[in-house]
Amino acid sequence: MGLLAKLRRRRVPSARRARTARSPSRRHEDRLLERELELARRVQEALIPSSPPHIPGLESAGWTRTASVTGGDCFDLWRVPDGRLAVLLGDASGHGVASALVIAQVRAMLRALCEIQTDPARLLGWVNARLADDLVEGRFVTAFFACVSAGGLLRWSSAGQGPILVRTSAEAPLTFLQAPAVPLGLAPQLLCDPVPPISLGPGGLLAALSDGVFEATSPAGEVLGPARVARILEEHADAPLGAILTALQATIRDWQQAEAAADDQTIVLVRRTRLN
Repeated sequence: MGLLAKLRRRRVPSARRARTARSPSRRHEDRLLERELELARRVQEALIPSSPPHIPGLESAGWTRTASVTGGDCFDLWRVPDGRLAVLLGDASGHGVASALVIAQVRAMLRALCEIQTDPARLLGWVNARLADDLVEGRFVTAFFACVSAGGLLRWSSAGQGPILVRTSAEAPLTFLQAPAVPLGLAPQLLCDPVPPISLGPGGLLAALSDGVFEATSPAGEVLGPARVARILEEHADAPLGAILTALQATIRDWQQAEAAADDQTIVLVRRTRLN
């Protein structure tokens, strides 16, 4: 349950006498807290890309939904100085204000560091070094970062975020990429296995989803899982990218049989456009 919802529960009839017995200063503090949480939500929403950058040969889209007023997930799509598309999906442990602050820090560091370096593994290593100093014990961040050229060359790395789904061409099957490194912030040095770049031909697809999607739970207690996500991507392979995103959202909602989720949920899609 979100923090605002918890506050609002105090207004139900069963709590009316307790509410009226509170001092004016306590009620004032509650109102201030609600306003501050609403401001935090608006600030976080402002960090979501309003539209993806235009890069010839590529199309991209993303979506995120928080489980609370603010959340620990984020995605970003931006153009790096050499003209490639930068793709970020991050997930700070937990959800709420504390996680939102951590993931905003990760996003800001990556965007700034991309001005001087775009190697995904090296960038994640730099961010990890800072988080290892800053995070309290038990906190960590999973993150997928990639750069995709207009010609479809995908250079990527992942710190605990996955599986990542990739189809190298319109006719190729989907494959699952596993994270070559542990989550960020767990140790001062990030040990990252090297991964080769991937060439996306026309119709090739990159799909990065947070664990809140894969772990979306039905009323019977069954999780959605990567295989069902892959099936939706296969069934809508020829659809516009926005329609694929909508289909995934509908699948999550129908599976949960609810709009609200127990965890933040985020999806990022990138596709190489087909040749005319």
